Amino acid sequence: TDKRRLDVIEGVGSGYLDTCIELPEFGQAWVYLADQSHINDSLRPYDWYHAFVLRGAELHQFPSAYVTQIRDVQRIQDPDEKRRTDNQAIFDSR
Repeated sequence: TDKRRLDVIEGVGSGYLDTCIELPEFGQAWVYLADQSHINDSLRPYDWYHAFVLRGAELHQFPSAYVTQIRDVQRIQDPDEKRRTDNQAIFDSR
């Protein structure tokens, strides 16, 4: 029911596109893919974002090799102190 809102947040039409995929033992899932023009291999995820993705993969019992790949992704500290602390508080409350 919140797909339209999520599309805006994820940037559909502004460098990203959405597609529905079928996952074994899970069902359908929407994923967001960057347009080639928006891919920059030098970028690293913020530490809090990495933590959310990793926890989600662990909670949903993704294959261990995939979880390890996520765990090994290099990340950076978010320079926006408020955003970092707000997201860390959400992470810590779960």
